[in-house]
Amino acid sequence: MKKPAASFAARIALFYLVLGMLWVIVTDYLLENIFSDIRRLTIWQTYKGFAFLIISSIAIYLMINRERSIRELAEAELARSEELFRNLAEQSPNVIFINQNGKVVYTNKKAEELTGYSRREFYDPSFDFRRLIAPEYLNTINDNLKKHMRGDEVPPVEYALTTKAGARIDSVICTRLIDHKGNPAILGVVTDISARKQAEDQLKAINDAAIGRELKMMEREKEINGLLKELGRAPKYKS
Repeated sequence: MKKPAASFAARIALFYLVLGMLWVIVTDYLLENIFSDIRRLTIWQTYKGFAFLIISSIAIYLMINRERSIRELAEAELARSEELFRNLAEQSPNVIFINQNGKVVYTNKKAEELTGYSRREFYDPSFDFRRLIAPEYLNTINDNLKKHMRGDEVPPVEYALTTKAGARIDSVICTRLIDHKGNPAILGVVTDISARKQAEDQLKAINDAAIGRELKMMEREKEINGLLKELGRAPKYKS
């Protein structure tokens, strides 16, 4: 909020400067052409000064009031957007978090359920979010964090999330750089893919078993054909 405030102050100063210069040039020219008497000119110069103070004060008041109204509307809209985001995030089946300057500043209910950490623990300044990442994935996650800090976007990454109890959960993390309360932050969505991974492992095991049986069958057919050949008979199985 500091930059908008500084910008508004600069606009006020510039407006006052331009208004003052125009007021002096125009009113001096008019008064000098209307009054030839020095005494009367001096009196009207004083009135002119009072008039400038009144007009500039009203103009600055209107500008400040308009800026305040715009800011109040923007803050109200931001509050509505944040409330909508939180409502949606709390209903999400995925972990949703906001990381700012290396600290967790928001996380949803699913994060508590999946990791075992409470929000109070997440929001503690001493909490290190890297404890949630399996050691072999730390370098990848850190590299992505550095890319975000440079303003770059990164693709989704599969990794293993570590819970408070020490369990590992296969997950996919999607992150993007956002503006949070006037400063850059990282919005992250973590999806639990352990069920998918388990299904893939089961399917791979079934395929490996089927291939193993097929290889054993081929080897047996080869042995039978070899025995038949030794007996001078035609092979039974096609090679």
